[in-house]
This record gives sequence, C-alpha cells and structure tokens, in this order.
Amino acid sequence: MHFITGDHIEYLSAVLNSSLFCWLMNTIVGESAGGNAGNANNVKNLPIIQPTSEIEHKIIEYLRNNDIDYIDKLIFQIYSLNKEEIQFISSSSKL
Repeated sequence: MHFITGDHIEYLSAVLNSSLFCWLMNTIVGESAGGNAGNANNVKNLPIIQPTSEIEHKIIEYLRNNDIDYIDKLIFQIYSLNKEEIQFISSSSKL
C-alpha cells in the first residue's frame, strides 16, 4: 500500500489520475509488478509540473465536480501537448 501526504494533494490526485499520467504509467510499468501501482519509485520520479495557482484551483474545482474531461484538458495544456499528442494519448488510454 502506498499513500501521499503533504501539500497540493487534490492537485496531485487529479494529475496522477489524468489520462496523460494513466497513459504514462501504462507505458512505463505496464502490467508488471501489479499494474500501474508498481512501486514508489514509479511515482516519485514522475515529472509533475507545479501549475499556477489559478490553474490549480480550476483543477481542484473540476475534481470536486468530477469533470474529468476538463481536468485532462488543463493537464494537456500545462504539459504543452499538441493536438496530435493529445489524440494519441486519448486513443491509447481507451484501449
């Protein structure tokens, strides 16, 4: 069992459960070691960007309202993904 403590927990929860990070974890870990969970090293080295306060508050609001599509859009924006990259990740994560 793993857990995360500290600041920005809601933001981290949204990012780690986003389409981008689900795709990334499936790419890195795949089905080995129990799937995405794997071990703490798989999570602690992820490139999580600290957003502006405005974007973090929007993501938290969308998280509380369960607006997953809007969270994904904002996270794609934070990581400066282009349309082709977003399409690839979106189509891959639905497999």
